[in-house]
Amino acid sequence: MTKIVMTLEFHPLAAMFPLMDGDEFEKFKRDISLNGQCEPIVLYEGKILDGRNRYRACVELGLEPITKLYTGNDPLGFVISMNIHRRHLTAEKKRELLAELLKTNPQASDRAIATHAKVSPTTVADVRKTTVQPGQLQTRKGLDGKMRKAPRKQSLLSKGKRVRQVETFKRTWDDFEEWQQRAFVKLVKDRLAELLEEVESEGDASSEVLDLEAAA
Repeated sequence: MTKIVMTLEFHPLAAMFPLMDGDEFEKFKRDISLNGQCEPIVLYEGKILDGRNRYRACVELGLEPITKLYTGNDPLGFVISMNIHRRHLTAEKKRELLAELLKTNPQASDRAIATHAKVSPTTVADVRKTTVQPGQLQTRKGLDGKMRKAPRKQSLLSKGKRVRQVETFKRTWDDFEEWQQRAFVKLVKDRLAELLEEVESEGDASSEVLDLEAAA
């Protein structure tokens, strides 16, 4: 077996994802031994941006690694999009990755970030609330590269406005309860009048009449 010396370093951006180890790495290495290296290792700034496990496997197997240069303009987005679906990630980990994307690309729109991370724009918007301060950026860059005004955040109601809203709601509820009570009393009285007419004509006071008289 030809001995390959590990000379390439790992790029710091790739460190967001853990390396394979134990049985997982041994199975991965056996697959490369049987089927060869199917995907090239991506280099950026002279370091491995994507394919650290492939590189390690090739070195241990004595295979010459196949590499290519990264030619895009968003290495962080590339790393996340390449790795986020390769492993089982918890919802918390995905939010951490989205937060990293937002910190390094705060001008990118929610849809642009969502496209990179393969999540919904709503999820990105939710993470942005705790990552980028409202009003910090006036514009955002979309998928087409054009800059647009960022959505305006609705300001929180002042304490005075909240108190007034509560008071208005309480008055409305009190009015409704009063109307409801008046309507019920009217209904009972109307029904009582109908039954009294029947009693007068039949000469018999039913239990329903007595109940309604008590309610009225």
